[in-house]
Parts: sequence; structure tokens; C-alpha cells
Amino acid sequence: MLLLHSDQSLVDIANLLSFSSQSQFSVVFKKETGMTSSEFRRQAEDL
Repeated sequence: MLLLHSDQSLVDIANLLSFSSQSQFSVVFKKETGMTSSEFRRQAEDL
């Protein structure tokens, strides 16, 4: 997953995944995972 194995910005990841904006990506990500993408990255770093 790009968030775990990349240091690309959220804007770059959203564009790569064909979202129209970073905010659209963030809304969908939080709806699907229950956390923000930044929280997800922090949690993964703690493992």
C-alpha cells in the first residue's frame, strides 16, 4: 500500500489513485478505515 511503503505526499497518492483531490481521497479513506491517512501512517510506524 502506498501509504505504508512510500514517502509520497497524500496529494501525490490521491492523484495516482485518480481522485480529483486530496480531500476527496481523505474522505473516502476515513470512511473505509475509520481513521485519517495520517493516523494510519503513524499507527503503521508504531508497529
